[in-house]
Amino acid sequence: MIRINVLNHISDYGIQELQKKGCEVGFDVPNPHGILVRSADMLRMDFNEELLCISRAGAGYNNIPTERCAQEGIVVFNAPGANAEAVKELALCELVLAGRDVIGSIDWVKTLAGEDPDRIGDI
Repeated sequence: MIRINVLNHISDYGIQELQKKGCEVGFDVPNPHGILVRSADMLRMDFNEELLCISRAGAGYNNIPTERCAQEGIVVFNAPGANAEAVKELALCELVLAGRDVIGSIDWVKTLAGEDPDRIGDI
């Protein structure tokens, strides 16, 4: 059975797909063959001898000691674009926040708590 240690929360869908293929997947899986990571700092992490690969759920490798992995024969790969939807959502949110005083509007609405509902329509 292939053992995969997960260092950060990964989509339940992805975990279930691996489990359907007979993999043992979870946090603190002993002596894993693979590691799934998003943002955990692995730079000082000790690797077991059975470790074959590290998969970064996202772009980049700044949290993985790639040179040491290469020396130890551990394959490292990533999934660029996997978080593209979330990045688009955040960019759109930032555009709205920059273009309108959303936070100020929320604060103003909070000041109306306890006001007469008929009077609020006149404001």
